[in-house]
Amino acid sequence: TAMGRAAVVFDFKRSPRSFSWSHLYHGLDLQLICYLLAVKGSLIQGQKADLTAGAFYVPIETPMEVQKTGSLEHADIHIRKARGILNGQWASLLDSRVEKGWSRYYNFAMKQKEGAYGYFSSSGALLPEQFERLLTFTRSKILELAFRLCEGAIDITPYRLGRQSPCSRCDYAAVCKFDWQINDYNPLTPMDKRTVLDAMGGDDA
Repeated sequence: TAMGRAAVVFDFKRSPRSFSWSHLYHGLDLQLICYLLAVKGSLIQGQKADLTAGAFYVPIETPMEVQKTGSLEHADIHIRKARGILNGQWASLLDSRVEKGWSRYYNFAMKQKEGAYGYFSSSGALLPEQFERLLTFTRSKILELAFRLCEGAIDITPYRLGRQSPCSRCDYAAVCKFDWQINDYNPLTPMDKRTVLDAMGGDDA
């Protein structure tokens, strides 16, 4: 297009998965944004991708409850919906059929006044400047984590985000020896989309 050539990343998962703003901000899950940083400026099918339009998780398995009820025909679109983040200026190219309401294929919504930024707080759409700030923030977070590892930061302090902790699904508890009754968690603050954008340098929507 006139804006340049953009890449879209799809990460196929066995089960539905959503993008977590809290996990991004605290450096717990940078996967989707790392993909965007990797493909920007790279050669894709022999041509350079000048920009990135978005990155999404896409589930590939049908949930058991849908298989049992036989309602796949009506639920298939919702089940397969790509959920992640996108630069809102590319929204109409990702789904040209949506004119009002939520896209059937992506987690963004069109509204008369807001355009592709409808229901902003729960949508994956970002203004172009917000999208670029997100990439810059993630690049800095990767460097921060790398430097901490190089400096020997391997303390046994698992995070605690609300009621969530990695300890319940850890295969190395016998080696770690962390005991919640005598050791301290690393408490993290849950954050939503607007809070994270504000912390990164302002919410423009």
